[in-house]
Amino acid sequence: MKKLAFLVPVAVLAAVVPSRSEAFGGESLGCFVNVGSPGSYTSPTCDAPSPRFSYTVPFQVLGGSGTYSYAWNTSGLTVSSGCTSTSSSCIISARGIPADQTLTVSVVITQAGQQATLSASANIAAVCSLGGLPVDC
Repeated sequence: MKKLAFLVPVAVLAAVVPSRSEAFGGESLGCFVNVGSPGSYTSPTCDAPSPRFSYTVPFQVLGGSGTYSYAWNTSGLTVSSGCTSTSSSCIISARGIPADQTLTVSVVITQAGQQATLSASANIAAVCSLGGLPVDC
């Protein structure tokens, strides 16, 4: 009987303490400005490497483990795909215009009742046309 009394608290403790792989924290939101080839995510900002008339900007929750829910804020931006409550990524489309742009996306991540707000911004320099080709203004 004494052995059983010792094992029950250990079993309860194991059920309450989450494993290290499911710990909350360390997440960030990264982005890159895709101009035709895959890029590397940087956080909290990313920059367009060259002028284009159109851009695809993937935003991705980085550094997480376990299961999350997501609440994306893409106010005023054009969503291309993702950005759902079950998606760790959100892809934004943007047009190159003759004015600098900053595309900011935020997401509230929730895991096991804990929440964190993450944010990242993509910087796109003004784009002009010269002979029908995109150039820096």
